[in-house]
Amino acid sequence: MDEVQPGDELVAAFTQWAAGERASASAENRAKERWLREEASASANWRGILVDMAEQAATVVIAFGRQKCTGRVVCVARDFCVVQQTAGRPALLPLSGMSAVWPERSGGGAPAGDREPKLALSLVGALAALAEDRVPVALTLEDGVHLDGVIATVGEDVITLRIEGTNRRFAHVRLASVTCCEVR
Repeated sequence: MDEVQPGDELVAAFTQWAAGERASASAENRAKERWLREEASASANWRGILVDMAEQAATVVIAFGRQKCTGRVVCVARDFCVVQQTAGRPALLPLSGMSAVWPERSGGGAPAGDREPKLALSLVGALAALAEDRVPVALTLEDGVHLDGVIATVGEDVITLRIEGTNRRFAHVRLASVTCCEVR
């Protein structure tokens, strides 16, 4: 059997001390991470939650009006987000019309929701761009009405939609009543 040398006792003491320091540092790091998560969720906001969902690139379900939209949040702007629906079409969803969002499958951490979106575009600006390009859309209104057509003009709080399949017939839609604008 090997004899214990005086230096071996010192190395064993240092090893035990280092293990205690690692355990203490690990506990401190866990406490700091928990504190940071709690701080972030205390300053959470709706847009921030959606920004986190977009960065996770997970499929989510968003409840709006009387409907649900399933897909990936691909962009969050000032007052709307763009969802690439699993059905294949992108949809612009006003943040004001949303009531809940949740991941389709469990997994990943809870979003902190404490950041602002990088895109400073408003829904009015996005709809005006669609009007300029004469992009066909399907509007869903808060009362469940669906309108298909091309956006002719966008005003301060109104959208004028050329109704699909009609000869020069228009619908004037209150912007605040739009819960979904699906790009066709």
